[in-house]
Amino acid sequence: MEKFVREFVTYSNTRQVFQMAGGIYNPGYLIIGNGIKVPVKTWKVILFIDSGKVVDKIYVMMPQSGPGVHQNGDTWREFVVTKRNIENETGLKVY
Repeated sequence: MEKFVREFVTYSNTRQVFQMAGGIYNPGYLIIGNGIKVPVKTWKVILFIDSGKVVDKIYVMMPQSGPGVHQNGDTWREFVVTKRNIENETGLKVY
């Protein structure tokens, strides 16, 4: 995903990217190390901006483990969700 985003901004000085991300924690979440909470899912919202206007959006929610997770390549596309999915899981209002 990072490569995809980086390529968008590389070819023009009028392009920008705005990203928001976070974790989803269930009751009984895993704690590792010195009290670090491990989310069951992570989410990301990416806005692609060109000349000051939003031209595209990506909403992704990835499980912490399972098929296709933490592998090389563009597997992030398998985890694209809707804006509503992100809002329902997080309780946030996103763009």
